[in-house]
Parts: sequence; structure tokens; C-alpha cells
Amino acid sequence: MEQMLAMDEWGSALGYANLTIADDDENVKERVDELEKRVDHLQSIARIKKHLNSAKVFSTAFKWVPSDYYDRSLEARAVILESPVDRLCKTMAMENTAWQEGQGE
Repeated sequence: MEQMLAMDEWGSALGYANLTIADDDENVKERVDELEKRVDHLQSIARIKKHLNSAKVFSTAFKWVPSDYYDRSLEARAVILESPVDRLCKTMAMENTAWQEGQGE
């Protein structure tokens, strides 16, 4: 297996591996599936950032949080985000997969 390192958009080192996957190697398949999900998430974030920049919205911040983030108290979430509790908000971005080019906005 050949190991390569790349930098993601936040400057973290990501490990990528060139693999040949045998049908009976479920562990490798699961790991590859998980890596593909992570890449999909990064691509989604890149599309959102591109849209925000084109709309001249420059007051946004993206932060990765632990998977149990919403199980934590507001005070604990505020510490993670380095923000006062009264400034916390939740934003959800959705993609209209039925939209086609040329339909307008």
C-alpha cells in the first residue's frame, strides 16, 4: 500500500492510501467508504464557501465539533466554539438536488 499525504483546506494532514480492495476484505471497504464520506463532506463545505464568497458573505466561520456536540450543555458548546452562550446559533444548509441549470434562482 502506498501512503500519500495531502493538506485539507484547514491545513490538517490527511492520509490517502492507494488500495486494491478484495471482495472479502470488509474492513478495508468500510474504511474506504468512511474516507469517501469525509471527502463528500469536504466537497459540500467547499461548495457552500464558494457560494457564500460569491454572495459576498464574509462573516461566517466553520468549525468541526465532536460527534456528541449536541449531547453537551450550551455552556460546553460555547467553550468548544469559543463564543458566549447568547451568540450560539444553528445553521443548516440544504442542497436542492431537483434544481437544474437554467431554471433560475
